[in-house]
Amino acid sequence: MSRDLAREKERIVAACRAMNARGVNQGAAGNISMRLGADMLITPSGVDYDELAPDMILR
Repeated sequence: MSRDLAREKERIVAACRAMNARGVNQGAAGNISMRLGADMLITPSGVDYDELAPDMILR
């Protein structure tokens, strides 16, 4: 896995947890996605953001 891909997956996990901390989103409701060049990264459905890990982010 490239360094950029790993870093962006970590940023997605941090954003998910920040949303939970701010009360914007709770638990496993919703998904976060982002473009990375020609790829799309997205959080898996049904996973509580407090349990989410970077290797769970789908490409």
